[in-house]
Amino acid sequence: VCSGRRWPRGVRPLYIITPTYPRAEQIPELTRTGQTLLHVDALVWIVVEDVNKATKAVLHYLKSSGLCYVYLKARMPVKYQKLKTKPRGVANRNAGLTWIRKHAKRGGVIYFADDDNTYDRRIFE
Repeated sequence: VCSGRRWPRGVRPLYIITPTYPRAEQIPELTRTGQTLLHVDALVWIVVEDVNKATKAVLHYLKSSGLCYVYLKARMPVKYQKLKTKPRGVANRNAGLTWIRKHAKRGGVIYFADDDNTYDRRIFE
């Protein structure tokens, strides 16, 4: 949801793919990441949640964030869910890349930003 945002001619968007999953600290961590991303121009934040049904709190946060975002769902394949060491976020990242391949017509830069990390806004300059 980008509310008809247009970037200056020649400016390519920065696509930030953030895998996430339901847990107690999910909204605080998305909020911290989102607050940093508010300082980034020409941004499309692709938040991909490991769920079957969208989490209302995540959707509410994204709608109120003021950011240009895309919300997707991508479950970890069942064959990996029972492993002791799970490939967390792989299906999410792949879903984000698939969305970019389908919708990004102007090119751009892709960055993977996990919600449990902290980012200095200068990295996006």
